Amino acid sequence: MTDKYKKLTLAPYYNLVPAIDEMLLFSIVLLLPQIIMLFITNSFHSLILLATVIIASFLADGINILFSHRVFKFSWDVLLQSIIIGFFIPSGYPVVLAFFVVFFALLINKYAFGGFAQAWANPAVVTIIVMYFLGANYFPSFILTPDFLQAPNAGSELFSHGLLHTGAYDTGVSSLLNNTILTKLGVSIPSGYITLFWDTGSSIPAFRFNFLTLIASLFLIGYKIIEGIIPLIFLFVYSVLIWALGLFPYGGQLGGGDILLALLTSGTLFATFFVFPWFGTYPQSFLGKIAYAALAGVGAFLIAGGGTSPIGIIFTVLSVNVLSPCIQNIEKAIYVWHTKKRLEIESQRCFK
Repeated sequence: MTDKYKKLTLAPYYNLVPAIDEMLLFSIVLLLPQIIMLFITNSFHSLILLATVIIASFLADGINILFSHRVFKFSWDVLLQSIIIGFFIPSGYPVVLAFFVVFFALLINKYAFGGFAQAWANPAVVTIIVMYFLGANYFPSFILTPDFLQAPNAGSELFSHGLLHTGAYDTGVSSLLNNTILTKLGVSIPSGYITLFWDTGSSIPAFRFNFLTLIASLFLIGYKIIEGIIPLIFLFVYSVLIWALGLFPYGGQLGGGDILLALLTSGTLFATFFVFPWFGTYPQSFLGKIAYAALAGVGAFLIAGGGTSPIGIIFTVLSVNVLSPCIQNIEKAIYVWHTKKRLEIESQRCFK
Protein backbone atom coordinates (compact mmCIF):
# COMPACT_ATOMS: atom_id res chain seq x y z
CA MET A 1 0.00 0.00 0.00
CA THR A 2 1.38 3.42 -0.96
CA ASP A 3 1.67 5.99 1.83
CA LYS A 4 0.23 9.42 1.14
CA TYR A 5 2.07 12.43 2.48
CA LYS A 6 0.27 15.73 2.90
CA LYS A 7 3.29 17.80 3.89
CA LEU A 8 6.79 18.10 2.45
CA THR A 9 9.52 19.98 4.33
CA LEU A 10 13.23 20.65 3.95
CA ALA A 11 13.95 19.41 7.49
CA PRO A 12 16.57 18.88 8.72
CA TYR A 13 17.94 21.24 6.03
CA TYR A 14 17.06 24.93 5.92
CA ASN A 15 18.16 27.89 3.81
CA LEU A 16 20.72 30.17 5.44
CA VAL A 17 19.30 33.15 3.54
CA PRO A 18 15.95 33.76 1.79
CA ALA A 19 15.51 32.90 -1.88
CA ILE A 20 16.30 35.62 -4.44
CA ASP A 21 12.62 36.30 -5.20
CA GLU A 22 11.90 36.62 -1.48
CA MET A 23 14.79 39.07 -1.08
CA LEU A 24 13.57 41.19 -3.98
CA LEU A 25 9.95 41.21 -2.78
CA PHE A 26 10.98 42.02 0.78
CA SER A 27 13.08 44.97 -0.44
CA ILE A 28 10.13 46.28 -2.45
CA VAL A 29 7.86 46.04 0.59
CA LEU A 30 10.38 48.01 2.65
CA LEU A 31 10.27 50.80 0.05
CA LEU A 32 6.48 51.09 0.17
CA PRO A 33 6.47 53.48 3.19
CA GLN A 34 8.61 55.92 1.21
CA ILE A 35 6.26 55.67 -1.77
CA ILE A 36 3.34 56.34 0.60
CA MET A 37 5.22 59.38 1.93
CA LEU A 38 5.41 60.71 -1.62
CA PHE A 39 1.60 60.55 -1.69
CA ILE A 40 1.30 62.20 1.73
CA THR A 41 3.67 65.04 0.77
CA ASN A 42 1.86 65.60 -2.56
CA SER A 43 4.95 64.67 -4.57
CA PHE A 44 2.78 63.62 -7.49
CA HIS A 45 5.30 64.34 -10.23
CA SER A 46 7.78 62.00 -8.57
CA LEU A 47 5.05 59.36 -8.45
CA ILE A 48 4.28 59.88 -12.13
CA LEU A 49 7.97 59.51 -12.95
CA LEU A 50 8.12 56.36 -10.84
CA ALA A 51 5.15 54.86 -12.71
CA THR A 52 6.74 55.87 -16.03
CA VAL A 53 10.01 54.16 -15.14
CA ILE A 54 8.19 50.98 -14.10
CA ILE A 55 6.29 50.84 -17.41
CA ALA A 56 9.45 51.51 -19.45
CA SER A 57 11.40 48.87 -17.47
CA PHE A 58 8.84 46.11 -17.97
CA LEU A 59 8.46 47.03 -21.64
CA ALA A 60 12.25 46.76 -22.12
CA ASP A 61 12.27 43.44 -20.27
CA GLY A 62 9.37 42.11 -22.36
CA ILE A 63 11.04 43.03 -25.65
CA ASN A 64 14.31 41.47 -24.49
CA ILE A 65 12.48 38.25 -23.61
CA LEU A 66 10.67 38.27 -26.96
CA PHE A 67 13.86 38.61 -29.00
CA SER A 68 15.63 36.06 -26.79
CA HIS A 69 12.86 33.54 -27.54
CA ARG A 70 12.22 32.94 -23.86
CA VAL A 71 8.95 32.44 -22.02
CA PHE A 72 7.77 35.59 -20.27
CA LYS A 73 7.88 35.42 -16.49
CA PHE A 74 7.16 38.21 -14.05
CA SER A 75 10.40 39.37 -12.43
CA TRP A 76 10.58 41.12 -9.08
CA ASP A 77 14.07 42.33 -9.97
CA VAL A 78 12.64 44.46 -12.80
CA LEU A 79 10.23 46.12 -10.36
CA LEU A 80 12.89 46.75 -7.71
CA GLN A 81 15.31 48.19 -10.27
CA SER A 82 12.51 50.42 -11.55
CA ILE A 83 11.80 51.77 -8.09
CA ILE A 84 15.50 52.44 -7.43
CA ILE A 85 15.84 54.28 -10.74
CA GLY A 86 12.66 56.25 -10.11
CA PHE A 87 13.85 57.26 -6.66
CA PHE A 88 17.01 58.85 -8.07
CA ILE A 89 15.19 60.95 -10.70
CA PRO A 90 14.50 64.62 -9.83
CA SER A 91 10.82 65.56 -9.76
CA GLY A 92 11.35 68.13 -12.53
CA TYR A 93 12.71 65.60 -15.02
CA PRO A 94 10.53 65.44 -18.21
CA VAL A 95 8.33 62.34 -18.21
CA VAL A 96 8.74 61.60 -21.93
CA LEU A 97 12.53 61.90 -21.75
CA ALA A 98 12.58 59.66 -18.67
CA PHE A 99 10.53 56.99 -20.44
CA PHE A 100 12.76 56.78 -23.52
CA VAL A 101 16.05 57.00 -21.60
CA VAL A 102 15.03 54.22 -19.20
CA PHE A 103 13.61 52.06 -21.99
CA PHE A 104 16.67 52.22 -24.27
CA ALA A 105 19.25 52.19 -21.46
CA LEU A 106 17.80 49.05 -19.91
CA LEU A 107 17.21 47.36 -23.26
CA ILE A 108 20.82 47.92 -24.33
CA ASN A 109 22.06 46.90 -20.88
CA LYS A 110 20.10 43.63 -20.98
CA TYR A 111 21.34 42.87 -24.48
CA ALA A 112 24.97 43.64 -23.66
CA PHE A 113 25.27 42.19 -20.17
CA GLY A 114 22.37 39.76 -19.71
CA GLY A 115 20.75 39.14 -16.32
CA PHE A 116 20.30 41.46 -13.36
CA ALA A 117 23.22 40.06 -11.30
CA GLN A 118 26.22 41.60 -13.06
CA ALA A 119 29.75 42.21 -11.88
CA TRP A 120 29.85 45.95 -12.54
CA ALA A 121 27.14 47.15 -14.91
CA ASN A 122 24.40 47.59 -12.31
CA PRO A 123 21.44 48.39 -14.62
CA ALA A 124 19.91 50.93 -12.23
CA VAL A 125 23.21 52.78 -11.75
CA VAL A 126 24.03 52.87 -15.47
CA THR A 127 20.53 54.11 -16.31
CA ILE A 128 20.63 56.89 -13.71
CA ILE A 129 24.02 58.08 -14.99
CA VAL A 130 22.73 58.13 -18.57
CA MET A 131 19.74 60.17 -17.39
CA TYR A 132 22.10 62.60 -15.69
CA PHE A 133 24.21 63.15 -18.80
CA LEU A 134 21.11 63.70 -20.94
CA GLY A 135 19.40 66.00 -18.45
CA ALA A 136 21.94 67.34 -15.97
CA ASN A 137 20.10 70.67 -15.77
CA TYR A 138 17.13 68.92 -14.15
CA PHE A 139 19.23 67.68 -11.22
CA PRO A 140 19.73 69.90 -8.15
CA SER A 141 22.98 71.82 -7.87
CA PHE A 142 25.88 71.06 -5.55
CA ILE A 143 25.39 73.71 -2.86
CA LEU A 144 28.18 72.81 -0.44
CA THR A 145 30.83 75.29 -1.61
CA PRO A 146 34.28 75.72 0.01
CA ASP A 147 32.96 78.76 1.93
CA PHE A 148 30.60 76.54 3.91
CA LEU A 149 33.20 73.83 4.42
CA GLN A 150 35.32 76.18 6.51
CA ALA A 151 32.75 75.88 9.31
CA PRO A 152 32.60 72.80 11.60
CA ASN A 153 28.80 72.54 11.18
CA ALA A 154 28.47 73.06 7.45
CA GLY A 155 24.84 71.95 7.56
CA SER A 156 23.94 74.68 10.04
CA GLU A 157 25.51 77.24 7.70
CA LEU A 158 23.41 75.96 4.81
CA PHE A 159 20.25 76.21 6.92
CA SER A 160 21.10 79.72 8.16
CA HIS A 161 21.62 80.91 4.56
CA GLY A 162 18.31 79.40 3.44
CA LEU A 163 19.95 76.88 1.07
CA LEU A 164 18.41 74.05 3.09
CA HIS A 165 14.90 74.46 4.47
CA THR A 166 13.89 73.55 8.01
CA GLY A 167 10.60 71.73 8.65
CA ALA A 168 8.03 73.32 10.96
CA TYR A 169 8.49 70.48 13.44
CA ASP A 170 12.28 70.75 13.60
CA THR A 171 12.72 73.31 16.38
CA GLY A 172 10.29 71.60 18.77
CA VAL A 173 11.68 68.10 18.25
CA SER A 174 15.30 69.31 18.45
CA SER A 175 14.63 71.15 21.72
CA LEU A 176 12.85 68.13 23.21
CA LEU A 177 15.70 65.77 22.39
CA ASN A 178 18.40 68.22 23.46
CA ASN A 179 16.72 68.97 26.81
CA THR A 180 15.91 65.38 27.71
CA ILE A 181 18.00 62.59 26.23
CA LEU A 182 20.98 64.25 24.56
CA THR A 183 21.83 66.63 27.40
CA LYS A 184 22.68 63.61 29.57
CA LEU A 185 25.11 62.45 26.89
CA GLY A 186 26.77 65.85 26.61
CA VAL A 187 25.76 66.38 22.96
CA SER A 188 23.11 68.34 21.11
CA ILE A 189 21.48 68.40 17.68
CA PRO A 190 21.77 71.73 15.80
CA SER A 191 18.63 73.16 14.28
CA GLY A 192 17.77 71.62 10.91
CA TYR A 193 19.18 68.12 11.36
CA ILE A 194 15.84 66.63 12.43
CA THR A 195 14.56 67.80 9.06
CA LEU A 196 17.41 65.95 7.35
CA PHE A 197 16.43 62.80 9.22
CA TRP A 198 12.71 62.97 8.48
CA ASP A 199 12.35 64.68 5.07
CA THR A 200 15.04 66.78 3.43
CA GLY A 201 12.55 68.11 0.89
CA SER A 202 14.90 67.28 -1.98
CA SER A 203 13.53 66.97 -5.50
CA ILE A 204 15.10 63.48 -5.61
CA PRO A 205 13.04 60.95 -3.57
CA ALA A 206 16.05 58.81 -2.58
CA PHE A 207 17.51 61.86 -0.79
CA ARG A 208 14.45 62.55 1.36
CA PHE A 209 13.26 60.02 3.93
CA ASN A 210 16.42 59.02 5.79
CA PHE A 211 14.61 57.84 8.92
CA LEU A 212 12.52 55.39 6.89
CA THR A 213 15.67 54.22 5.10
CA LEU A 214 17.35 53.51 8.45
CA ILE A 215 14.31 51.55 9.66
CA ALA A 216 14.34 49.56 6.41
CA SER A 217 18.06 48.85 6.85
CA LEU A 218 17.39 47.09 10.17
CA PHE A 219 15.02 44.69 8.44
CA LEU A 220 17.33 44.22 5.44
CA ILE A 221 20.23 43.21 7.67
CA GLY A 222 18.15 41.41 10.30
CA TYR A 223 16.47 39.15 7.75
CA LYS A 224 19.75 38.63 5.84
CA ILE A 225 18.51 40.33 2.70
CA ILE A 226 21.84 42.16 2.61
CA GLU A 227 25.08 41.55 4.50
CA GLY A 228 25.73 44.12 7.18
CA ILE A 229 29.51 44.13 6.75
CA ILE A 230 29.42 46.15 3.52
CA PRO A 231 27.17 49.01 4.76
CA LEU A 232 28.96 49.07 8.12
CA ILE A 233 32.48 49.37 6.68
CA PHE A 234 31.38 51.82 3.98
CA LEU A 235 29.66 54.17 6.44
CA PHE A 236 32.55 53.89 8.91
CA VAL A 237 35.27 54.71 6.35
CA TYR A 238 33.26 57.50 4.75
CA SER A 239 32.36 59.03 8.14
CA VAL A 240 35.96 58.91 9.40
CA LEU A 241 37.23 60.60 6.24
CA ILE A 242 34.53 63.29 6.45
CA TRP A 243 35.29 63.94 10.11
CA ALA A 244 39.07 63.89 9.76
CA LEU A 245 39.61 65.53 6.36
CA GLY A 246 36.32 67.25 5.54
CA LEU A 247 37.60 70.68 6.59
CA PHE A 248 41.27 70.24 5.80
CA PRO A 249 41.42 71.27 2.11
CA TYR A 250 39.55 74.52 2.84
CA GLY A 251 40.26 75.51 6.44
CA GLY A 252 43.49 73.60 7.07
CA GLN A 253 41.86 71.90 10.05
CA LEU A 254 41.99 68.19 10.88
CA GLY A 255 38.82 66.84 12.47
CA GLY A 256 35.39 68.41 12.85
CA GLY A 257 33.83 67.59 9.48
CA ASP A 258 30.03 67.42 9.33
CA ILE A 259 29.30 63.68 9.27
CA LEU A 260 25.51 64.04 9.57
CA LEU A 261 25.32 66.35 6.57
CA ALA A 262 27.31 63.86 4.48
CA LEU A 263 25.20 60.87 5.51
CA LEU A 264 21.78 62.56 5.37
CA THR A 265 22.15 64.23 1.97
CA SER A 266 23.19 63.02 -1.50
CA GLY A 267 21.11 59.84 -1.09
CA THR A 268 23.99 58.30 0.86
CA LEU A 269 21.92 56.09 3.16
CA PHE A 270 19.53 54.98 0.42
CA ALA A 271 22.43 53.96 -1.82
CA THR A 272 24.20 52.27 1.09
CA PHE A 273 21.38 49.80 1.73
CA PHE A 274 19.62 49.50 -1.62
CA VAL A 275 22.31 50.03 -4.29
CA PHE A 276 25.78 49.09 -2.99
CA PRO A 277 24.85 45.50 -1.98
CA TRP A 278 23.19 44.70 -5.33
CA PHE A 279 23.36 41.08 -6.42
CA GLY A 280 26.54 40.06 -8.24
CA THR A 281 28.33 43.38 -7.81
CA TYR A 282 30.34 42.72 -4.66
CA PRO A 283 33.00 40.15 -3.68
CA GLN A 284 32.10 37.03 -1.70
CA SER A 285 34.98 36.60 0.76
CA PHE A 286 35.07 38.44 4.07
CA LEU A 287 38.25 40.34 3.21
CA GLY A 288 36.96 41.03 -0.28
CA LYS A 289 33.80 42.62 1.13
CA ILE A 290 35.86 44.75 3.49
CA ALA A 291 38.07 45.92 0.60
CA TYR A 292 35.01 46.63 -1.57
CA ALA A 293 33.27 48.64 1.16
CA ALA A 294 36.43 50.53 2.16
CA LEU A 295 37.11 51.53 -1.46
CA ALA A 296 33.50 52.69 -1.69
CA GLY A 297 34.00 54.85 1.41
CA VAL A 298 37.12 56.45 -0.09
CA GLY A 299 35.32 56.90 -3.41
CA ALA A 300 32.34 58.56 -1.74
CA PHE A 301 34.64 61.02 0.02
CA LEU A 302 36.44 61.90 -3.23
CA ILE A 303 33.38 61.95 -5.52
CA ALA A 304 30.32 62.82 -3.39
CA GLY A 305 32.33 64.96 -0.98
CA GLY A 306 30.84 66.28 2.24
CA GLY A 307 27.21 66.18 1.16
CA THR A 308 24.51 67.76 -1.08
CA SER A 309 25.91 66.08 -4.20
CA PRO A 310 23.18 65.44 -6.81
CA ILE A 311 24.77 62.37 -8.44
CA GLY A 312 28.09 61.71 -6.68
CA ILE A 313 26.96 58.64 -4.75
CA ILE A 314 25.81 56.94 -7.97
CA PHE A 315 29.16 57.60 -9.64
CA THR A 316 30.76 56.17 -6.50
CA VAL A 317 28.77 52.95 -6.90
CA LEU A 318 29.78 52.67 -10.55
CA SER A 319 33.45 53.31 -9.73
CA VAL A 320 33.66 50.66 -7.02
CA ASN A 321 31.67 48.19 -9.15
CA VAL A 322 34.27 48.60 -11.90
CA LEU A 323 36.93 47.62 -9.35
CA SER A 324 34.87 44.72 -7.99
CA PRO A 325 35.85 42.21 -10.75
CA CYS A 326 39.52 42.84 -9.89
CA ILE A 327 38.84 42.02 -6.25
CA GLN A 328 36.85 38.94 -7.28
CA ASN A 329 39.71 37.76 -9.51
CA ILE A 330 42.11 38.11 -6.58
CA GLU A 331 39.65 36.13 -4.47
CA LYS A 332 39.55 33.41 -7.11
CA ALA A 333 43.35 33.27 -7.37
CA ILE A 334 43.71 32.98 -3.59
CA TYR A 335 41.05 30.26 -3.46
CA VAL A 336 42.77 28.27 -6.23
CA TRP A 337 46.14 28.65 -4.50
CA HIS A 338 44.74 27.46 -1.14
CA THR A 339 42.98 24.55 -2.85
CA LYS A 340 46.13 23.40 -4.64
CA LYS A 341 48.11 23.74 -1.44
CA ARG A 342 45.58 21.67 0.49
CA LEU A 343 45.51 18.96 -2.20
CA GLU A 344 49.30 18.78 -2.21
CA ILE A 345 49.38 18.31 1.56
CA GLU A 346 46.67 15.63 1.41
CA SER A 347 48.44 13.79 -1.42
CA GLN A 348 51.70 13.80 0.53
CA ARG A 349 49.91 12.28 3.53
CA CYS A 350 48.41 9.53 1.35
CA PHE A 351 51.87 8.44 0.08
CA LYS A 352 53.40 8.29 3.55
